[in-house]
Amino acid sequence: MSDNEKLPKAAEAASPQDEQKLPIDISAASEGAQEGAAPAVDSAEQSMTEVQQPTQQASAASVPPESTPQPAVAQPAAPQETAPAPQATAGQGLSERLAAIPEIDATQTAETTTAPSAGAVPMQTLAAVTPNPVADAPDASAPLGGMAPNTTIFPEERRKSKAPLVIALVVALLAAGYAAGAVAFSNMFYPNTTLNGKDVSFKSVGDVAAENSASVSEFSFSVSGDNVNATVSATDINAAYDGEGFAKEAISEQHPWSWPMEAFGQHELTVESGMSYDAERLEELIGQAVDAANNGAKESKNAEAAYDSEAGRYKIVPEEQGTTVDKALVLDAVHKAIDTDQPTLALDESYLLKPSITKDDENLKAAIERVNGCIEASQDLVTHDQTVFVVNEHELKEWVGLADDYSIIFDLDACIKWAKSTLSEKLDSRG
Repeated sequence: MSDNEKLPKAAEAASPQDEQKLPIDISAASEGAQEGAAPAVDSAEQSMTEVQQPTQQASAASVPPESTPQPAVAQPAAPQETAPAPQATAGQGLSERLAAIPEIDATQTAETTTAPSAGAVPMQTLAAVTPNPVADAPDASAPLGGMAPNTTIFPEERRKSKAPLVIALVVALLAAGYAAGAVAFSNMFYPNTTLNGKDVSFKSVGDVAAENSASVSEFSFSVSGDNVNATVSATDINAAYDGEGFAKEAISEQHPWSWPMEAFGQHELTVESGMSYDAERLEELIGQAVDAANNGAKESKNAEAAYDSEAGRYKIVPEEQGTTVDKALVLDAVHKAIDTDQPTLALDESYLLKPSITKDDENLKAAIERVNGCIEASQDLVTHDQTVFVVNEHELKEWVGLADDYSIIFDLDACIKWAKSTLSEKLDSRG
């Protein structure tokens, strides 16, 4: 039987008087105890006192008068001498004072225990209600309240348990930042962005709309170059701006959900200005300026085929560029410039009326080859087995030519005229 099993049995057999002899200095231990453990020791001392008082009274009541003969009771053996328990000092802590309390020898207590007298409180009850100052005292090393710290979770496990939370928090912050940027650039232009040549970096849709709407009164458009000079104002063409529609169309060309990549690049946006105007009136004013410039201008000439008498064949005569301004081309350019909010249009040689056929025209080249083939052919006129005339390029060049569509044409009238004159002189005889 272990010591722990012997101790309760020994406590049951011990008498109240023996229990009072236990050298437990509760008051001395409680004086030096820490503030967290003092309430537990005082409670233990009070409970022991309350239990011992009824026990002593019960023992006194059970003792018969002197006249009543008592049966012989075995005297308990004299307790063995033990070393005096060390006394706790005021400077000691609770754990040192409790360690100084001597342990109860369960064997010795059992040997000296006498049978309980009538009316005595059973030791089982006493043991159940009597607090054990050693077992019930709170651990001085534990936190306030006597609760021992949970040592089952190690620091490494705590760090591991926090890792998913930290990752989730970082992902949430990144997602929130990404969404915030997308929302912001849905209504604001990227940095380093130009709209129809104007800087609109970090400007909102409302700002761009307001700027365009306010600029209608300042609108002025001019055309210059190739002897053309014209200027029109907002009043001349009844101009009006739809600034909001213009700004919304421009912002729609951005991709806000791609802002992490596009926010740091260069962006050149080109959209129609959103200005409405009288197009017919505009074309009338610009057209008048073009007609004035073309008055007396040199017209352009197309490339063509011509007979070279020295070479005896047809050759290509190159085209000639004139100074006539192409009105249709200029009007189209004016509309595009105004629609893209350009204040001016400069004309150059590219706006002049160009020849429609050049020396490099493949159809012209093919026609030259065909007509030269016809001219280079020769035909002998024979009568009575005698050649009377040889028709060659000298005659054919007068009969064969090219139409405007580069087809081969034969001048029959010229051929008849030659036959009645030149050929008749050769064939006519007298008599």
